Amino acid sequence: MHRNHSRSLAFVAFIALQALAAIAHAQSATTGGSAGSQGQTDIAAPPAQVTSSAAAIASTQATADLTRLRGRIIDKATDVSSRAKSKAEARLTASAQRVDDLVNQQGDAAVATRLATEFGLATEVLSKERQSFTASWGDVMIAHTLSSNVGGDVSAAQLLAIRTQGMGWGQMAAGLGLDLGSAVSSVNAESRVASGLARADGKVAMIRGEGARAGVGIDAGLRGGVDAGPAGAGVNTGAGLGVQIGK
Repeated sequence: MHRNHSRSLAFVAFIALQALAAIAHAQSATTGGSAGSQGQTDIAAPPAQVTSSAAAIASTQATADLTRLRGRIIDKATDVSSRAKSKAEARLTASAQRVDDLVNQQGDAAVATRLATEFGLATEVLSKERQSFTASWGDVMIAHTLSSNVGGDVSAAQLLAIRTQGMGWGQMAAGLGLDLGSAVSSVNAESRVASGLARADGKVAMIRGEGARAGVGIDAGLRGGVDAGPAGAGVNTGAGLGVQIGK
């Protein structure tokens, strides 16, 4: 019984992930975003056991959750200056680019394995997210670093969906109530893990800020209705210091 229940949750998570990806691509195309040409993503069909009603429920819930989260982020981000958000965006994008450059040198498997170990997930989960949202490994790294620090109500998949709609990481971090300097430092720390310069130990670098939940790592089960992974990933209090981005 427990095994069947776990499989059912996994099936719903699979559908919700596809729903978020479809929503993100559709909304991006509607607003004239560049993702319009990327809307057709080659994702395997869901298992036969997942009924159409379950898919509809997952899609409806994913749409509502994503809309609420996006609105909340936009509203909160207005409290931070455009200059601070732009500076954070440039630095976060640079961290993501370093990871992507490394992928070109070492290959997907090496980077995916390190990130999977760090975030307490199977490599297949991260690969599926990357494929579904046409994201880079650097973006996947940032999404999981941010979501791990704000708790279980915000999933990496949701952040990737919002990213697909055109929102920058600087605005997103600000809208989540995270300190931008701390976010940059933490993402830099995780980029070292991705590169192999630091050991992947399952402890996500901590980000300070009113929206951060200290002590919260990767939640067990379906985070935000999408992410599934083992518990036990803690928070590294040694990161997030030293970078200042003025408001």
